[in-house]
Amino acid sequence: MKITLLSFIVLLMSSSVFAETCKDPNTSIKQIEKLSSTPIKTSKGFEFVRVKDGWKDKTSGLTWFDETDKDVNRYDAGEYCNKKGQMLPSEDDLKTAEQHGIREIFKKDMNAGKFWSQSVVLDPHPTDYSIYFDALNGKTDSIGNRGMDHFFNARCVSK
Repeated sequence: MKITLLSFIVLLMSSSVFAETCKDPNTSIKQIEKLSSTPIKTSKGFEFVRVKDGWKDKTSGLTWFDETDKDVNRYDAGEYCNKKGQMLPSEDDLKTAEQHGIREIFKKDMNAGKFWSQSVVLDPHPTDYSIYFDALNGKTDSIGNRGMDHFFNARCVSK
């Protein structure tokens, strides 16, 4: 997919991290382009750098993508990411991202709502449990029936 300078600027402007800087009408395209390669340090001391369609955690190496799929069950969330050549984050990925300040990077949608992980807790009973991330409190939790009866959000990652 070819990205034009205008669509890059629109994407950049929609990112909450750049919103304050770009409010100034005197901000030049060169300043915006420079910001796109400048690492953002969270209050937890970790750096994220803007990459195409997402943010790369410089410590973990995981890229978190901007686009999300909303109101999907656990199976559909996994399929959504697979079709993009990406994956759902694991429970450990979500815990590490929280420790690194991921909710500061995605202020618009990672401060509320629930996001699926690829992790499953196997149970000897007929139902297994899917792990999800509760963005309101920054913690992971589990839900029965592999998440087939619940509809949360999907944010994909890649290594």
